[in-house]
Amino acid sequence: MAKTNAKGFEGLISVYDTTAYKPLVCLTSTSTSRTLNVLEKVNYCTQGLPVVEGQNVSREVSVEGEVMKTLDAGEMSYADLVELIEAMQPADFKIEGRDIAPQFFQGLLTGLTDTFPGEGNATFSGTIRVDNAFASVDPKGGA
Repeated sequence: MAKTNAKGFEGLISVYDTTAYKPLVCLTSTSTSRTLNVLEKVNYCTQGLPVVEGQNVSREVSVEGEVMKTLDAGEMSYADLVELIEAMQPADFKIEGRDIAPQFFQGLLTGLTDTFPGEGNATFSGTIRVDNAFASVDPKGGA
């Protein structure tokens, strides 16, 4: 069987508004990080040697994109992300392009930065802290 690479443009992120998932546009990159949080201890039972135990996994999704002045209907803009972070509430997200099926998660937008250079396009970057593990089932019951 031939091997094929995943294409970067397939890594889409969508945010659920009130009726459907809206894709963030125009993304230039997305990344997902998972960090194993560990507990390291040294005691008499370990004869003074450090013992490391996994405790839980922290997950973050990062996005970068261009700030767009106009959008098609059904798309999520940078302005929508500003509203999301100002609301200080978790949102429902869908991430595609990393697995066979889309993955769903609830998360909190914890960072949002924009850059409006003297020359060139305005850009943004953001960080979403994932509340729990990614799920293959849409909690909103959609496709």
